[in-house]
Amino acid sequence: MHTKMTILLFASLLLLPSLLAAASVKAQLRGHVIVANSSDSAISVLTRDTSWVNTTPTAITLYPQRSIRLSDRQANAALDHAKPLVAEVKVRYNSSELVVMVSWKDRSYSIALEHRVATFGDQIALSLPLNYPKNGVVPHIGMGDSKHPVALYLQKAVKQKNPFQQTYLARGFGSLTQTKKLSAYMTMNYDKSFGGWRALFKLPLTGKLKTVLNSGLFPISFALWNGKQHERGGNKRISSWHFIYRPEREVNQRLVKKLSYGLATPILGDVKEGEKLVKTNCTFCHRIGPYLSTPEGVAPNLSGIGGVALPAYLKESIVTPDAIVVRNLHLNRHYQKGGERDAHGAYPHNMRYKWYRKGKKGVLHSNMPSYQAILTPEQLNSVVLYLQQQK
Repeated sequence: MHTKMTILLFASLLLLPSLLAAASVKAQLRGHVIVANSSDSAISVLTRDTSWVNTTPTAITLYPQRSIRLSDRQANAALDHAKPLVAEVKVRYNSSELVVMVSWKDRSYSIALEHRVATFGDQIALSLPLNYPKNGVVPHIGMGDSKHPVALYLQKAVKQKNPFQQTYLARGFGSLTQTKKLSAYMTMNYDKSFGGWRALFKLPLTGKLKTVLNSGLFPISFALWNGKQHERGGNKRISSWHFIYRPEREVNQRLVKKLSYGLATPILGDVKEGEKLVKTNCTFCHRIGPYLSTPEGVAPNLSGIGGVALPAYLKESIVTPDAIVVRNLHLNRHYQKGGERDAHGAYPHNMRYKWYRKGKKGVLHSNMPSYQAILTPEQLNSVVLYLQQQK
């Protein structure tokens, strides 16, 4: 009896450091940590396997992406009334692979029909940074940016012989490029008893994402499309960046410290003051909350930004706009009709809709000025606090 108690006590002491480390990471990145579970054996690809049933899920919230509109009245009308959606994520890994399972409720069960227009299937995608963010800057949530590319894994419910599963690389809006350089096993099944979908992504710990997936802590984000609501492309629900935590691996504390802003402890600011500052300084270019007088496309639409952007990203975008430069949307839609036509009779672009400029060696620089010298630390906190409430 004493021997068994001694063994249990010794085992508990061995686990104590990892438990304390996990508690610390979860506290610093509150609400954004997905703890991965290790396995000494092969990981089942059956989502109802006992090993998955016994794995503790992490709930994540995905918010409608309202910054991108389609040329589809029905889809846009549905987007205007779309609600946040909660999904559950489980992660397991062994020495050769890491497997992510996502479950979400969806009673509509929408499947696209092959070779048929105006039929839209339910979809899921996950996104990972292509390079590990050593400097603490994670990619833009909208499919990465010029300095921080992402890898995307997409599955769609389609009635056809082969399942619709694609992998992509991206550096921001309009840059999505299909690739065969990313390998993965993917599956997506509708569970009637659950009333929703269960999708699985099995990623090898070798290859293009080797450094990222073998890290102690790395970003991951999710996107979901509801086919019944005609969602596709940029019309979808997305999560903010979350972080998969592997307890036995060393964690980049610089990354944790930088991203903990607004997560570890509440931001000390004044929401009403933040709204006044946003109205005065931001709404000439950005559309946000009730302030929608600026034409769409002059700058990134910040409607719903609080649901998908980390507080640290909001802060950095205000003080260091060049850290993450967002690609502008559809510049060819906007022309300066008072300008001189080119040899083909086309008007020049209206540069008010250009979000960035190119510098030396093609490096992109944001057209947004830095507010570091304009706002006090207290005012900056108030602005971020207001933006956080835009969901």
